[in-house]
Amino acid sequence: MKTLEEELKIDLYHLHLECQDYGNQYFKYSQAYAHALANKLRKEEQLKLLKQETKTKLEQARASMDLEIRGDSKTFMDKFGIKKLTESTISSMITDYPDYQELIKETNLAIQEKTEEYINAVEAFELALAAMVAIGSKKTNLENAVRLQLGGYYSEPQVSDPTISTTRKKGKTTLKERKMKGK
Repeated sequence: MKTLEEELKIDLYHLHLECQDYGNQYFKYSQAYAHALANKLRKEEQLKLLKQETKTKLEQARASMDLEIRGDSKTFMDKFGIKKLTESTISSMITDYPDYQELIKETNLAIQEKTEEYINAVEAFELALAAMVAIGSKKTNLENAVRLQLGGYYSEPQVSDPTISTTRKKGKTTLKERKMKGK
């Protein structure tokens, strides 16, 4: 299988084959682009869902711990050395609660992993997009090469008659004359 760099090279001696193969190359890179875009969108959605689930999980844990603290306020007040139970002290107790801190660590780790997957998907998408742009520029390059070929750019130099006589006088031969002698 050829790499993108190899496929972007144009063989000027086989333009007909290059033009013939271009459609297949474009389709291949279009498919890769579509897959990368779909994967990026999937990963983005998964990350959003995970963040929403995490937020809900943390809110539920806070509510559960809040009820637990309020239900057994005397024990928690003694444990944390608090004389009066207020909203801010309950919030501080929840934040300091080891189970809550562990839950935060777990959810942060899960979000970090999903974020890394999303970043990788974005990178693959951007590379696929760059490949599409490069393959698109190959089309333009092929068109230009065909125009040059049809215009005689790669043909043998055409020499006017006064130059031929001058060249013969100097004892040199033209490309056409050398070619004719070789036959």
